[in-house]
Amino acid sequence: MVFGEAGVNAFTTISVIFMTSYLQMSSLFVGAVMFLTLLMALPGCFLTKWIANGTNPGVSWKLCLLVFSIVTVVASVVLAGPDQWYWVFLFGAIWGICSHLCEILAAWVAVCRAEVHFPYVML
Repeated sequence: MVFGEAGVNAFTTISVIFMTSYLQMSSLFVGAVMFLTLLMALPGCFLTKWIANGTNPGVSWKLCLLVFSIVTVVASVVLAGPDQWYWVFLFGAIWGICSHLCEILAAWVAVCRAEVHFPYVML
């Protein structure tokens, strides 16, 4: 669980470097992608609740990491150069949903296993 959470959180830093260096996006567009990613966390909250109610938090968390990984692999193929920069908005929206899912579900799994003792706000 620790390595999955660290990978999802490190992705934010790496994505900014990738967008500015490789895709040659301006800071305005990078900010827009980050805003979209944060905005898509809201639907991620509701999707988290729906998935976790249908399964248990552990299965939901593993499913989230799998989807996040698949989307990242597909994005690495599609975002092949600076001329493909516009696709990053689609992937940013999907990453926003998935990253929020991963963070909430990882916290939920940890709380269920009594590994941490702090409250998390769930919708």
